[in-house]
Amino acid sequence: MKNFQTSATRNSSSVDETDADGSWTSKPLVNNSAASSSSDRFLPIEIPIDRCFDVQWNPPGYPLLNASYLQAPWGDWGDRRDGFYTFQTFTNGTISFVRKAGDGEIVPVFQEVEFLAISDDVLLFNGDPHGGDGFPLGGGYGTLIKAPSIPAGDTDGSWTTKQLVNNSEMTAQEWLMKNFQTSATRNSSSVDKTKCQQHQSTTRTSLWQQPVWNMTFFFLLGFVCSTAFFVVKSKCYDKKRIIAFDNNHDDSSKNTYVGSDLDSVDSSSKVSI
Repeated sequence: MKNFQTSATRNSSSVDETDADGSWTSKPLVNNSAASSSSDRFLPIEIPIDRCFDVQWNPPGYPLLNASYLQAPWGDWGDRRDGFYTFQTFTNGTISFVRKAGDGEIVPVFQEVEFLAISDDVLLFNGDPHGGDGFPLGGGYGTLIKAPSIPAGDTDGSWTTKQLVNNSEMTAQEWLMKNFQTSATRNSSSVDKTKCQQHQSTTRTSLWQQPVWNMTFFFLLGFVCSTAFFVVKSKCYDKKRIIAFDNNHDDSSKNTYVGSDLDSVDSSSKVSI
């Protein structure tokens, strides 16, 4: 409708309907439509060129993946390859695989990817996947990414892997962020985490770090301790006085009683004589 609306309903034309030559500013069509060419973002990862390869592999790729004949990702050939690989996410949920060249150019590699298998050392995905019928075999262009935990390069290898499903212990994006997160975003995450920890620590200790609060706290603590000490000491002193008084009183009473008895005995003796 925008470009080929019938002349009966078109009020005006933006371009003269002639066969004249011309020049126009154009934009590349990514993901088969201009509308879908705007992406949510590029994943903040940088996969070195010597860690990503097109491979011959053994479908389904798990629990054991055998990879051989490693070479440049399908369609991204040539000796002038530079930059790094990354993934681009689109608003419709599609994930594409691209190379960011050294001059900033975005080189499309696969318009869509499907992640298949994962291990600590490798990640396997299909580029431009299809239903399983046709070329290439295996449902797409098998592509292997080697983590920094193993040597880079096109050496063949075998790895124990797990299938990537919705409830996997680690998603493909988490694996990519763990192994290839850019230094800028990694440092930003570390700074944010450190700031959060410092904020929590400051919140807990700021009250006690104030000089006024320190002086007040220790003054009150000293006053309470001193008061408690004198109260306890006073009670102990009073208790000792009471005990001493009781002992003296008992001795006095006993001595008086014995003296009276002696007088009685002496009197009776005298009377009997």
